[in-house]
Amino acid sequence: MKNVVKHYAAVHVGNPAKSFSASEGNEAERRGWDEDTYRLKNQDMNNHYDITRKHLNFEINGEGEIIPLGSNPIPLHERLNRRLDQLGFKQYKDKNNPSVVADNSPNCTIGIIISGDHEVLTRLAYGDQNIDFSLKTSNANIRLKQGIRNWAKDTYAWACERWGAENVIGFDVHCDETTPHIHIQTIPVAMTKTRGRASASSEKAKKECVSFAGVWGKNKYEFNAAKEQIHTDYHDKVGYKYGLERGEHLSMLSPEERRSRVHKNKAMLEAERQSKKALAQSKAEKKAVEEEKARIEDDMKATRQRKGKVEKELEQFETYANAIRIEEKDLMVPKLDTNPIVTKAAMDMQAELDKPIPSFGRKEWQAERKEAAKRIFTDMQTALLQTKAAQKEEILKLGKSLYQQAKKDIAATIEQNKQLKKENEQLKQRIARLDEKAVSREKSRADAAERRANEQTVRANHEEQRANEAENRLSKIEQFLRQAGISEAFENWSRLSVLVEDAAKALATWAHSTLNIFTPKDEQIIGRGIIAKCQLDGLDPSCETDRQKAASGIADMADSIVGDIGKFAWEVAVCRIVQLASEITIPSQSQSLGGSNGCADELTNWDGTKKRRHGW
Repeated sequence: MKNVVKHYAAVHVGNPAKSFSASEGNEAERRGWDEDTYRLKNQDMNNHYDITRKHLNFEINGEGEIIPLGSNPIPLHERLNRRLDQLGFKQYKDKNNPSVVADNSPNCTIGIIISGDHEVLTRLAYGDQNIDFSLKTSNANIRLKQGIRNWAKDTYAWACERWGAENVIGFDVHCDETTPHIHIQTIPVAMTKTRGRASASSEKAKKECVSFAGVWGKNKYEFNAAKEQIHTDYHDKVGYKYGLERGEHLSMLSPEERRSRVHKNKAMLEAERQSKKALAQSKAEKKAVEEEKARIEDDMKATRQRKGKVEKELEQFETYANAIRIEEKDLMVPKLDTNPIVTKAAMDMQAELDKPIPSFGRKEWQAERKEAAKRIFTDMQTALLQTKAAQKEEILKLGKSLYQQAKKDIAATIEQNKQLKKENEQLKQRIARLDEKAVSREKSRADAAERRANEQTVRANHEEQRANEAENRLSKIEQFLRQAGISEAFENWSRLSVLVEDAAKALATWAHSTLNIFTPKDEQIIGRGIIAKCQLDGLDPSCETDRQKAASGIADMADSIVGDIGKFAWEVAVCRIVQLASEITIPSQSQSLGGSNGCADELTNWDGTKKRRHGW
């Protein structure tokens, strides 16, 4: 039974944020990006930006209009601040640096990325135009199709219905990367009751307020459930229209689909897509050549059959012609009543002709027939010589006519045989040319595949060399510490390294599980690893930003040992460890651990708000 290929939508909900910088907003809108920017971005092998397709990018503004990306006069980060001002939302500022948002300020924005199957979205965006995803040739002549605009409009309508058009502050469609996708930047706004006294008979008035918990859930479990539900909602409203299935968790996929979703960089994915495309084209061409070759072989077989039939008929004809060959001198007889004589001779000749041709001893049979024919005609001649002038002219004309007709038939058969030989040679030449072309194409494809494999091997060797150099440097540091006699510091450093390694192993193991959140044991191991990583790298564990840097470092270590895993599952694992790093609270060196304003009062919730002693 043939497997049905499914095409999936992809909805990625980012981490909640307190704000974002102008440079982050400019990256989403491609503001100020020039050729140097694209070149620097592509130095990272995981990036695949094509400046020749920059003109295809677009966005949808607050009025629902499609405009070129980055042409909105108000940058994205300013649109965020304006909408927050309209809602009366005031971010907490750091007391030591009033221009920076404080760590305990509530989260007020979140980004969502919408994408899907590469084949479906590229067909919507480019139709049957020939796109070069290898960045080797220009795509400046490519024009965007209406299909991608329709998909973006439907997605925009869904986002506005879900979060409110005024709260969708950014809707950017990127067509200059490998697969077209959408960046949506939203502000979580919910209706909340106003504070103050109210009469017993009336309800409190409601107003719009920034409320991450009101939109995405009051805790991380509700947040995870909301992220799961968003996949279903998007499929029911938009995805099904474009043949995109709902994205599924890795544990729900078949083993084949799991292997097809391994975590790879975009350059490798594009190389695989190009290889698969070339392989499919090669198979199609090979099949066409084989079908043409089979058809030609059938024609050759039919030709050989016709040739054999003609040769058999020719051989039989020549045999009979030799048996009844008559010369003019043999027909010079007198004009007498020769009917009885000729009748007898004809009957004798017919008797000889009726004798079957044997399979073996054909030459002997032919000699016997010739001798018998000669004897019959000799007897007939003896009888006919008695009447020299009888029917001389009539017999002579008849003999000449038979002789000329036999020569014409034989000449026609020989010519037909020559024509069949010529057609046979032409068919052989056509087959030879087809074989040469097929071999040439297959050799070219094999050479190209070998070159790509060599390039990937070179990159792999380069990465292995870097890893060996890093390991050698680490060994030298250990040796130096031992030689210097700093045993206590070295032992402490070793213990911290073990904690970090254990955290990376725990994260890699959890990524392969079907759990949505860390177990208490996982949280303990990974949390200790994050703090240890901060101490090893000289970071401040009381600073959330430094903890997230340490968490990213552990995620990089886990990425090298996690093995075969889907991209979506790995992104969830990275999201979980970064979220855990945000939840961890460590008192700063200047902060007192006692008193009424101690550590418990300064803890923060998962959504950024302060955590009090009495819970949420």
